[in-house]
Amino acid sequence: FQYYGEFDVASLVPAGGPKAGGTEITVAGVGFFMSGIYLNCFFGDGQLPCSIDVQYPCYKAVQAVYYSPTRATCVAPSMPDGGAVTTPYPVRLGLNGKFGQSCPNSDTSFQCAFKSGLQFTYYNDVFVARVLPNSGQVLGGTRITITGRNFRTDLTSRTRCIFTRCTSADVWISGNTVGQLKAGQSVCSG
Repeated sequence: FQYYGEFDVASLVPAGGPKAGGTEITVAGVGFFMSGIYLNCFFGDGQLPCSIDVQYPCYKAVQAVYYSPTRATCVAPSMPDGGAVTTPYPVRLGLNGKFGQSCPNSDTSFQCAFKSGLQFTYYNDVFVARVLPNSGQVLGGTRITITGRNFRTDLTSRTRCIFTRCTSADVWISGNTVGQLKAGQSVCSG
């Protein structure tokens, strides 16, 4: 048996991803200490886990990866059945399968009230049908036209073009760190 102290979540980045899931998010906070099956991210609301019989409001739990006392990551699950695209879904961190996180010195039950900044918004997958022209000058400057659907137009998560030899395994493809190498990557694999 292991005792653990109070922990709290401050932010998550990026705050959205495709409804199919698979977006890696970074959770920042204080007091994180454990890895393995004990640390989880909970996406959604409600008191029951999502299942074939339980549609939203419900929650989906995914395993989190511990990096430091102030940082963990988890991969967003698919949008819950019965949920809606562009609806903000609460995200919480939990230990031992418990929904929620502690609130240092504020609540003796150690269950935080929902924080408005800890939301994840699902959106329809972007589909690129055509890129014209499909080549250009090495030094750049070629204007291209991209045809497709579900491009993001809101100011916080616009669709962006990235031209690189890197793959999505090498660099962040969404959020404030778009185009930057992921932790542990020093060069692109492509």
